[in-house]
Parts: sequence; C-alpha cells; structure tokens
Amino acid sequence: MSVASLISVAASGALELWAGLGLGAALGLPAASVALASGVGAWLGCIAALLLAQPLMRWMPSKQTGLAYKLAQRYGAPGLGLLGVLLAGGPLAVLIGVAFRLPWRPLLAWLTAGIAAWSAVGWAVLVFGRSLLA
Repeated sequence: MSVASLISVAASGALELWAGLGLGAALGLPAASVALASGVGAWLGCIAALLLAQPLMRWMPSKQTGLAYKLAQRYGAPGLGLLGVLLAGGPLAVLIGVAFRLPWRPLLAWLTAGIAAWSAVGWAVLVFGRSLLA
C-alpha cells in the first residue's frame, strides 16, 4: 500500500465517493484504508465545493418556485446529505443545496453523516465481496 495510491483514492473520492471505493478495490488496497481515504476525499471535495459556491449565492435569485424547490424545502439538508451523496456525489449535492439556499452548517453536517454512512456501506461491500472471492 503506497501513499500515492491512497492519494489517488482520496482524489477520486473527492469527485465521487463510489469512484474512490472502486479505484481502491481495483488497486487491491485494504478495505478500511479504501473506505477511509475515499470518505476523507469526499468530505474535502464537499468543503471545496462549499467554499467555491458561497460567492455564487449573491447572483442567484432569491425567489424560487417549482417542484425541485418544494422538495428541497421539505426534505432539506437531511435528505440532500444522506441521499445526495449516494445519487449525485458530494460536490454536486453541495451545489444543489447552495442553489436552494439551504443553510451551509446543517448541510455540511448532514453531508458528513451521509459520507460516513455510505463509506461504511462501501467498506462492508468490499469486505463481503472479497470474502466471496477468496
């Protein structure tokens, strides 16, 4: 297990959590290291997206309507944090949350919880899959 391979897993995890898990599995890294590196990368990707998206809020219209806006207001940060990481990826979930003017602290907290939960699921899948192949 090299540092370069862990950095590669974290970098791909910053774009998409599942990409980092897949890359780590393809490189043959230990499941715990893959889940941790991909999770940390996904969290850092969310932080970077949040920092880059905050200035964009000034240019966005304050009045929003439509089904997507109603869903965002109904399910808010918990729904986006838990399902956004699974379906869209962390950075895109941040951009969606910022677009719907969700408060950034609860959004980041729920994204962290979602990343931790889906990293644990990815770890379990890696361990179970490798035990089937062994």
